[in-house]
Amino acid sequence: MRKLSSGRAHSLACSSGRRNAYLRIGAAITHDRFRGYFDIAVPLLVSGTSGTLGAYQFIAPSVTLGTNPDTVSEPRIGIDARLFGKPGSLLRLG
Repeated sequence: MRKLSSGRAHSLACSSGRRNAYLRIGAAITHDRFRGYFDIAVPLLVSGTSGTLGAYQFIAPSVTLGTNPDTVSEPRIGIDARLFGKPGSLLRLG
């Protein structure tokens, strides 16, 4: 983030999630022209730098597997269908 003051640029050391590491677990099953899948992301490390801007203060996140062992983010469940074409063909839709 940058703040302009008197024509000069000042940097604010303030970021959300400077260092991120996630473990992703997923699986998929295919039958005929349908595919079902699920995917789960677990944050192993999320950290950043806190900072202030005028009267506002930002507290950066601090998450590790040790402090938040049961955190699950972005769970995804879905179904896809192929509308046109055969498996492995050059032209497929869906």
